[in-house]
Amino acid sequence: MKALDGLTILVPESRELDLFAGMLEAQGAKALRCPLVQIVDLEDGSEAQAWIARMIAAPFDYTVLLTGEGLRRLITLSGPRRADFISALSKTRTVTRGPKPARALRGLAVAALEQLAAAAPS
Repeated sequence: MKALDGLTILVPESRELDLFAGMLEAQGAKALRCPLVQIVDLEDGSEAQAWIARMIAAPFDYTVLLTGEGLRRLITLSGPRRADFISALSKTRTVTRGPKPARALRGLAVAALEQLAAAAPS
């Protein structure tokens, strides 16, 4: 008999969801994975496209990127102006929160004017 036999444990989504759920299952539990955040497409992308147009027309002094997925979605929304948007990104100082937006920038081959990483929260 294992320590968690017969228990069903709700596991909120996290960075190590599968690892954590696997540890529980190895002890006999049934792990129910529960996503806490869902990323969905905008119903109306006009405001985001207007933001992209402003960035292209006059690159911002600083651009703060919180997620790699957010940047990828902006790139998609930029459509035929993709190259112009990427060029504008290279003319701004970027601040990234965590490795994913920094990796997304590198994936676009953006050599930002200056790239800063936000300090890890303590």
